[in-house]
Amino acid sequence: MCKDRQKIRIGVSEIMRLAIRNLAIKHAWLGGFDVTGYTSFKTNLKHSDDAVTFYANELLHGNKWYDYAMIQFEEVDKASEQTISPARILGFFKYNTTGVPTPHYLDEEKLSPSTIFDQSLQDPNMYVVVHSATTYIPWSTVTQNFVTTFKLGPLSTHLYIVKVESIVWSLFVWRNYGGIGTNVEKYFCALPSRDWGDYFGDRIDMTDDDDYD
Repeated sequence: MCKDRQKIRIGVSEIMRLAIRNLAIKHAWLGGFDVTGYTSFKTNLKHSDDAVTFYANELLHGNKWYDYAMIQFEEVDKASEQTISPARILGFFKYNTTGVPTPHYLDEEKLSPSTIFDQSLQDPNMYVVVHSATTYIPWSTVTQNFVTTFKLGPLSTHLYIVKVESIVWSLFVWRNYGGIGTNVEKYFCALPSRDWGDYFGDRIDMTDDDDYD
């Protein structure tokens, strides 16, 4: 636990708070409700045996720290490989208040806000607030290119609340610090370090095969 963060009373991201409020207002929930926010989350991803910890923190080691990840979205008539996007993780949370319209009950169970309220339903899921890229980037593109570029979309259209299970890969991301104009907003993402061995191993195998041709 960070004593400095406690001392100056630093909480979760304001953008995360905004996303949670906007969802409630969108579905006509105008009363108060309570959530528990988290600035880190440890999980085992589907494609790795290693546990990964994601941070979304206003103060960690003296600076802001917001990790990036590949997020699996869902669209009708599109394969899952085609609906993956890099995104900045802005925080994690759980709903504590019953009867509140949540993504699980609204989008998956297809329940109306009035039904959720009348039945005092309690959502046990852990959610993550993410700021996504402007376009989908299939994971195969990242594995083939090693480094891929993207831009984050406007917060007004690319701020989402999804279940933590939607995090499918971790990412190594850095900003285009040498960019000029619109290129300043460009980001680079690379394979996570645990996959570097496989990537370069495959390239070595391809080189060896070429030598025998």
